[in-house]
This record gives sequence, structure tokens and C-alpha cells, in this order.
Amino acid sequence: MIDLMFPFFDYNPNERSGLSNPGGGMPTKLIAVRDVLSRRYILNIIQRFEEVKNDVLIIEPLTPRLADLDFEEWIEALHACKAKKILYCSEMEICRWAPRTFQRIMEGVDLVTANTKYQANLIKTLSGNEIQPFHLCDPIDEMLFCPSKKKFRVFSAGRVSKDKNSDFLIDVFKKGPKVWGSSVQTAYFGSATLWGHADPIDVQIEREIESCVHYFEGGVSRNKIARLFGESLIYFSKTKHDVYSSTHVEILSSGCLSTGGGHPMFRERPGISGLRTAKQFIKAIQSLLKTSPSEIDKLSCKSRDYVLRHCGFEAFQNQFDKIIQELLS
Repeated sequence: MIDLMFPFFDYNPNERSGLSNPGGGMPTKLIAVRDVLSRRYILNIIQRFEEVKNDVLIIEPLTPRLADLDFEEWIEALHACKAKKILYCSEMEICRWAPRTFQRIMEGVDLVTANTKYQANLIKTLSGNEIQPFHLCDPIDEMLFCPSKKKFRVFSAGRVSKDKNSDFLIDVFKKGPKVWGSSVQTAYFGSATLWGHADPIDVQIEREIESCVHYFEGGVSRNKIARLFGESLIYFSKTKHDVYSSTHVEILSSGCLSTGGGHPMFRERPGISGLRTAKQFIKAIQSLLKTSPSEIDKLSCKSRDYVLRHCGFEAFQNQFDKIIQELLS
């Protein structure tokens, strides 16, 4: 049996995401982690240390903030907890902590994980190279997110946000079709309100994106977004916000070809990375559109294979088994 300390999300994956059903990466991560761990363990999902019942506790660092807990009391309870504790890092939360807070939390856990080389390097740097995190991905349901018959569709996806550089997409969506031709469909899947709220600037960006794509789908259910990814071909993003981006990995699992900016996570994964300007994105996408069908199939398989080897359910379980062996040895 394992305790999983994770923020509570009243999210229904069968309904559209939006104001009445806030979605985004964390609720879907909880679904995936719960699904894969429940295959082998009895899983007790909790929000507070007084709920701990088992010898192993996995902690999502976002829990105290999203559960609106007193942070100082939470840290004291962390140190008092007798279970073996895994700090399961996935977001940028650790970078928001003051240096002394970071040190106290790290001293209160037995093992720390990171889901990308990029995040691992952040943890090493913040700890003065004292912590060498174990790799543990955010698992992707490769059976749900899988390729289907592809359309000539260039798309982007996720929560629309200035923080995620979503406004950059507008220029590509406006200028790209003139280069790619009328047979190519442009699309965006997501909205500014995936988390249930949105800043006015993000709502404005969403409206501009919707006005310049052929196909716009705002709040989408989990099953429908998997189908949309599966039938799409080329993804592009210049996000500057994410550490891992489950959305990006779901897209790779769906056999899509990825074109990305300079964010370190793009360099770890299949696809074209390091693109800076709209012109560079348009040119890179055009080169992929001109690629032979057989080469596109090879690139699509490469995207899919990356997920199966590194962050599918079986890959997660293999990584987790090594961590449990280390923790209990």
C-alpha cells in the first residue's frame, strides 16, 4: 500500500474542461498516476500528513499551496512523518521556495525525483549538487493517446496563456497557410479557462487564435482531445513555462511531429527544436509537409517510440520499481 499526497481536483475527464470543470495538466497527471500505480498497489490518495497510513508516501510538492495549507505547519508535519517519503517533482514549484525552505523540505524527504533532465539540473543547482534526483516521468496513457489516420493538420494545444507564450502562435497561424497551401488545416485545441479562470490578456489571446485558425476547439474532454491529437500531424509550440508538459508528451504518444522553441524539454525529445521566429517555424513545418509519406511514418513512429520507452505506463512502472528498491534497501 502507498499513500499519494496530491491536491484534490474535482475534474471529470468525460466532460469539457472550463469554468465548471477546471482541467489542465495536474488533474490529468493525477488520473494517469492513479491508474498506473493502482495496477500493482493499493493507493490511498491524501492531502494531509495526518491521513498517512502506509510506510511509503509520495508527495506532489504543489499540495500545500493548492490545498491551501499553512506552509510552516506543513513542513513541520513533513519532518514528523515516519513514512519513507518520495518528493515527486513535476512542476516549477521547487523554484518558488526560498533557499532555506528548499533545504528544510529536502532534509525532510528520503528521495527526490525529476521528470526531465532539465528539472534534474534545476534540483542539482538549487541543492548545490548535494541532491542527485532519480528519474520518474509523468506517465502517459499510451493506449488512450495513440495515432490514427492522419490529416494534414498543423496545430497547437493547451491552456492559452501569456505565461506560456501563446501569443507567439498567432503570427504562425496567420502567415503559415499562405506558405503551406490550402490543403493544410490549422487548428488549436484548448482555451484560456482550462484551469477555471483566465486573465483578460489570456482571453484576448484566445480570441485572436480562434479568429485565425480553420478549426478551434476550446474546452475539450480527455477522450476527445486524444482523438484530435491522434488524427493531427504537426504540432508547434514556443512555450517558455513548462518543465515537462504532459500535453506535449501526449502529442508525441499520438504520433505527431513536434516543432518547438528553445525550451530545454524540446531538446530531450524527438522533433525539431531551437526555433525562434515565426518565419523559422513556418519554414520547418513546410519542410515536414513536403516530406515523403514513408518518412513521415518513420518520424511519427519515432515520436511514439520515445513515449513507450521513456514515459508510457510500463516505462513509469519500471522507473518506479527502481525507486522503491532504492528507498527500501
